[in-house]
Amino acid sequence: MSDLYIKPAKAFNKLKQAYQRTRPVYIFGVSGFGKTSLVRNFLRNKKYFYISCKNEEWDTSFLLSEDLGNRLVTVVIDDLQNLNNPQCQNEVISLFDNDNIWPVLICRSKLPSWLMESYFEHSLNIIDENDLTFDTKEVKALFEETGISLSESKWDELRIYTQGNPFVLRCIKDNIIGTDVDNIIEKADSVFSKHIIENVFPYYDTEVLDFLVKVSIVDVFNVPMANMITGRSDCERLINKCKETGNFIITENNSYRIRPDFFSILNEYKIIEYDPKILTDCYYNAGIYYSITDHDEKEFRCLI
Repeated sequence: MSDLYIKPAKAFNKLKQAYQRTRPVYIFGVSGFGKTSLVRNFLRNKKYFYISCKNEEWDTSFLLSEDLGNRLVTVVIDDLQNLNNPQCQNEVISLFDNDNIWPVLICRSKLPSWLMESYFEHSLNIIDENDLTFDTKEVKALFEETGISLSESKWDELRIYTQGNPFVLRCIKDNIIGTDVDNIIEKADSVFSKHIIENVFPYYDTEVLDFLVKVSIVDVFNVPMANMITGRSDCERLINKCKETGNFIITENNSYRIRPDFFSILNEYKIIEYDPKILTDCYYNAGIYYSITDHDEKEFRCLI
């Protein structure tokens, strides 16, 4: 992909304001929204410490014990959704109490429960997917070097179709020259799906991924239905775990949906990776749930 970087103005401005006020930052969004690229670009001329929670070696002792004097040290902690060790979580929380440290936390999920108290106590600045998405002006800037010319309505259509997702837009941009825009959009969809399946799912919590695959046979579910489909009794715990390890589930009253963009990816993934017998059992269990609860099929529809 091209090295051209277009900064999402909303996210960049929020990050700049937080830096000027030395207020801690929490950035979240699914893979492909440019969270790490945003931070690296903002800090490109500054010194900072970078820690990824994907690494098994976790050591913040040099930050917690060192006398920093009057220096302001920027600490970026990435892939926070992988940080499950309570001791390590407490070390992250302790960074907020040091006036010489500016913490920038990057995660795929909304604020986890273990950070909630710090959110209120230290006034964390939140940068979410809406801030990270490109607006029409930024979409046009990204495509400027391709030399293509579209009407304003077509630029808007491109932004709406891709939801302003920087990764998808870059996929389109890198294949756009000499090709019809609509065909490239379709191709970018498959590139994004491949990216998630090959580069995100292998590192995702296997218990959560299995749960998401199995409940994706329906378009909306609740806890009892999820328990029936999966054959488990702890789906409420798994739903909460989903929320803390990724931003895949939408809550609607007492029901849940999988985000539309990931719903289709999960359906593609399960065809590739799952034994049809396992999925057949899930459909069967969903059918039993419908029959014993007499739910309106308009509310709970099994995707057979």
